[in-house]
Amino acid sequence: MNRFARIFVSLIILALSGCLARENPEPVDYGPEVDVTEILEALNGPTADMSPTTIKLDEFRAYGVTRSVGMGSKTLIQAVGETVGTMNVTANYVEVGLLVQTFDYDELGKPHESRQEGVPYCYDVVPGGCRMPASSMTLAHARIQELENAKDQVAALSGHLTTSASGEKVTYHRFKKWTETVDAPKAVQEQPNCGGIPDCKIKKYWLRFDEVRWKANGEKKSAMSFRVATSPDVPFTSKMLTKCIALMVKVSDAGQSVFYEECSDTFNFSKGP
Repeated sequence: MNRFARIFVSLIILALSGCLARENPEPVDYGPEVDVTEILEALNGPTADMSPTTIKLDEFRAYGVTRSVGMGSKTLIQAVGETVGTMNVTANYVEVGLLVQTFDYDELGKPHESRQEGVPYCYDVVPGGCRMPASSMTLAHARIQELENAKDQVAALSGHLTTSASGEKVTYHRFKKWTETVDAPKAVQEQPNCGGIPDCKIKKYWLRFDEVRWKANGEKKSAMSFRVATSPDVPFTSKMLTKCIALMVKVSDAGQSVFYEECSDTFNFSKGP
């Protein structure tokens, strides 16, 4: 996988790049509740016209996973490259076989372990396509894919349920959305014709929201903040460019907590030949 030849330079740029201002995942007041369908519409809308049938053999994406604790800067903990090695296109779904190469990084930011594996993946062409009997994937594996598919990302967090059988409730708050036009990642700029990206510019559609889980007695159980960026200007497998989850982690019996955020950011992609 020769595209990893320059991975380390790109990742250094990624790890040191700036990030959006942090917001406390546990404010005193979360404000009004937001309907989850509003979040889903904002998540799906920008890429609604993209189809998995446009995926090509050798389509590629690479992303880095960073971690932030307290007021510290982002630390690179993992880099992943995914290449489409096989494809099976049907009217209901598209199955791909991904060749996944993963690099793990130590606390000093140095790679200390790498591995390569084949991973099957399924994308719906029609709603529920990957769960249809014609698919060779098991129902359990199809469910796992739902957790990663952009259109199910938020729904999978709550299972579309606002109240569970035990009386626990899930609510959403502080929803924001915005857009920005940015330069294509540096590694993409270095490809011939900027990898086919017009003007080498990408329009990113951002959203952020809080998910709060409440106990049956009304006491807060947990809270997390999500930040996501999608784009229709990139290959299908790269359409979710950024995913971040932030929460406050308790570090002492006295109730002291620190900010924790983990993000995956795409820094390279290719549409294939």
